[in-house]
Amino acid sequence: MINIEEKKSNKLPGGTSLYLTFNYNQEIIQNIKYLCDVYVYDKKTRTWEVPTVNLSKLLDKFCNIDDIDLKLLKDKKSKKIDKQITTTFQTKPYKYQKEGIEYGLNHENFLLLDAPGLGKSLQMIYLAQELKAQEKLEHCLIICGVNTLKNNWKREIQTHSNLSCRILGEKVNKKGNITIGSIQERLEQLKNPIQEFFVITNIETLRNTNIVKEINKNKINKFDMIVVDEVHHCKSNTSQQGKNLLKLTKAKHKIGLSGTILMNNPLDCYVPLKWVGAENCTETNFKYFYCNYGGPFGNELKGYKNINVLKDILDKNSLRRTKDLLDLPEKNIIHEFVDMENIQNNFYNNIKDGIISQVDKVNITTTSLLAMVSRLRQATACPSYLTTENIPSAKIDRTIDIIEQILSDNNKIVIYSIFKETLNVLNEKLKEYSPLLCTGDIKDDIISDNINKFQNDDNYKIMLATCQKMGTGITLTAAKYAIFIDCPWTQADCLQCEDRIHRIGSKEPVFIYYLWTTDTIDMKVKDIVETKGMLSDYIIDNTYQPQFIDKLKQIIKEL
Repeated sequence: MINIEEKKSNKLPGGTSLYLTFNYNQEIIQNIKYLCDVYVYDKKTRTWEVPTVNLSKLLDKFCNIDDIDLKLLKDKKSKKIDKQITTTFQTKPYKYQKEGIEYGLNHENFLLLDAPGLGKSLQMIYLAQELKAQEKLEHCLIICGVNTLKNNWKREIQTHSNLSCRILGEKVNKKGNITIGSIQERLEQLKNPIQEFFVITNIETLRNTNIVKEINKNKINKFDMIVVDEVHHCKSNTSQQGKNLLKLTKAKHKIGLSGTILMNNPLDCYVPLKWVGAENCTETNFKYFYCNYGGPFGNELKGYKNINVLKDILDKNSLRRTKDLLDLPEKNIIHEFVDMENIQNNFYNNIKDGIISQVDKVNITTTSLLAMVSRLRQATACPSYLTTENIPSAKIDRTIDIIEQILSDNNKIVIYSIFKETLNVLNEKLKEYSPLLCTGDIKDDIISDNINKFQNDDNYKIMLATCQKMGTGITLTAAKYAIFIDCPWTQADCLQCEDRIHRIGSKEPVFIYYLWTTDTIDMKVKDIVETKGMLSDYIIDNTYQPQFIDKLKQIIKEL
């Protein structure tokens, strides 16, 4: 007799697994290993755990070997919304936001995957307020996947509620400026009673194991609710912050927020799903269940499988709404192609020829190839960064032309680039307009002040922002124009940046310009972004398989 019972998963992906028990039979074992991508054998109970997606294949084989006793779980009815909102909110939420709050009241651990711009932070602020009223919640910890978002959360809490908040480690220095203390100072704050209800920190703080232990203690400061904003930044189980996030298990309510949870492949979902308790398996089992590998050494990513299982897991453990719920004004995407002058064209071609001559060197590394590609992109955007010669930039000239047209109609505009040097050049050229510079070199308190000026002061109409620093979680709806001098490698990152100006609060149609330099690497980048090709997968994942180097070489040679 072969006993097959469906129960909650233990070490494999998916909500449930099949558990097989039988008297030793080598034929049955061989079929399990042959038909199942992943499986686990428990020596103590002599039980095989296999994915439920393999059921039909196993039945086809096993019915010819022995009798089968099959026990499957009954379909669960969707959980009824029992708890309702009881408090009055300072800002009236939209209907879907109210539904999100009620969902949170009835689901302790989940992912809120609303599209960017739908107000995930507002829903969390009011969910925490409700839980404070209904469950006597003592503290809500907000962990920001992007460091810049700390001040944004503080501003949102102060705008939409009367609840107290503090940024962990925040202090006033001798000059009267607000700064963030060291990791040790943050740890000391956690070891002493905190009066404020909301405590805000960044994901990098979790790299310190002692801080994680102090949060988990829940004695001096009880964190019954933990919210991780932009949780997709914690997708790596090998990073210290990813490992330590998975150790934050004591909070009753654990919620991850992301508008782009699945940026490239199913592996992006592992840490977020495991943290909220939707997955119990190891990362290795998760990887081999959802990914197809091949090549000479069996380590080349070839494609994906069992995506319907992942979709089902996400559906059961998350809430997702899109912008169709809102009557937002239209978003207009404009692609402009600019031609370089001869002097810039010759400069670019000299760099290109030099790179092509190096690309087939035996000892060339992936890092070197990435640097080569970046140098080509910089040459199309800001040649002055690469040389002391006075070489014009077709993109910068066109950007200034568009800006002046927009300012003539008294509108505001955000300029995006992946290179801070390009923005520094623009900052100098546009100084008569007092642009607001927001790059990784600018302190967070200054960036927070710049956001406030841009949103509320008509004297400031231009923001110069790197995609990395200002691409997520920020509201810049004072602008209805944005220009991408160059853009990130993935469509998901581009959409995140676009939606800084196209979100709740947008009153008029928005216009987003992408500038591409003809006959350059820009055209390859455009193709990669639009097709979400292999290169973007590897760059965003920091996973460089052998064929990635060949792909980079091919791109350079095709130039």
